[in-house]
Order: sequence, then C-alpha cells, then structure tokens
Amino acid sequence: MAPRCHCEVANNNHIVFCKLHEAASGLYAAVGYVRQMLPTLNPAEEKDRNMIQQVILPYLDEQLKAADDQ
Repeated sequence: MAPRCHCEVANNNHIVFCKLHEAASGLYAAVGYVRQMLPTLNPAEEKDRNMIQQVILPYLDEQLKAADDQ
C-alpha cells in the first residue's frame, strides 16, 4: 500500500509537511544538487562523459521538470 499524505495547515497560514513530503523535498534538493555537480566532473573515459551528457543529465532534467509541474 502506498504511503498517505498527512500534511496539515497550521493556524490557517502555513503547511506542516508530513514525512512523505519532507522526504520528497529532500530528494528533490539532492537531485538538483547532483544535476548541477555532474557537468563539472571530467571523467577519464569518453564513454563515461557521453553517458553523463546523453543519458544521466537528460534523465535528471526530466525528473526535475516532472516534479516542478506537480
């Protein structure tokens, strides 16, 4: 069974996030950090550079965009 959201609005002015959304927020920040850090790496092998540029970075971009669209 999927976890359920238990976020609440406190004092009618701010959201108290549940553990699920707190974790999602942390994961989003980590993916964003990795997305910014990976282009600065200089792998020794061209196949690794290509993997980062052609596969990993586009995938991270898609995941970040999907999260932003929610």
